[in-house]
Amino acid sequence: MKKALFTSIFLFGILIISNAQEQDRKPSRQNISKVELISMNTIVELYQAIDPATDCSLYTFRSFDLILNLDGVEFTETAYGTSFSQKQKNLISKAPTGTKIFIEHVSAVEKSTGVSKSIINLLIKITE
Repeated sequence: MKKALFTSIFLFGILIISNAQEQDRKPSRQNISKVELISMNTIVELYQAIDPATDCSLYTFRSFDLILNLDGVEFTETAYGTSFSQKQKNLISKAPTGTKIFIEHVSAVEKSTGVSKSIINLLIKITE
């Protein structure tokens, strides 16, 4: 009886942890105007615009990909560090209203531990 109870509690705990990890990996979605997005210089500004409570000072950002589709052609542009590259900004400026922009493969190092982390992806829809 005790063994069955322990097994049930253990499996329930694994289910909760797995669900929490899955929720952490889902991309954060946000509608942002093209003007606002182009005015941002860094990935940190973008994360803070989406969630002002985000504490990006805990990380040193290494790289991130900006992915979007223009006229049926998918473009992926990687930036190194925190700043958007000029190529990324050019792609954003060409994106019509309604375009979905994905920020993926966000690589960062946690300053306190030096451990590499993969930060949550973003899905942005251009509104104006």
